[in-house]
Amino acid sequence: MAHILTMGEIMMRLTPPSHQRLVQTNDFHAYFGGAEANVAMNMSQFGHDASFLTALPANAMGEAAKRRLRAAGVHTNTIVDQGRRLGLYYVEEGYSVKPAEVIYDRADASVGELVDTALDWE
Repeated sequence: MAHILTMGEIMMRLTPPSHQRLVQTNDFHAYFGGAEANVAMNMSQFGHDASFLTALPANAMGEAAKRRLRAAGVHTNTIVDQGRRLGLYYVEEGYSVKPAEVIYDRADASVGELVDTALDWE
């Protein structure tokens, strides 16, 4: 099988339960995702050797994101520990005629501080 390396941002998705609106809830379901991370996880599930290159904060949020990737079989040795923040996005799920709404909170996320000098390209 092919070795696949994706590069991008993994974020935490926060979604209110039961199609509630963001202004109606105090509770959220939390998920990790992002286009490139999702591709790496899916490729691993299809039997490919997948790695994900990004920067994550060296804290519990960064470790939780790495655990999610590893649980899907993605190699995390290409993840740089730097910065202090994981990007977030809030999803208000659509229901009936109400469309879904997405709010991104990605300013100052660790991945934005990633520079190629922090990477071992060999």
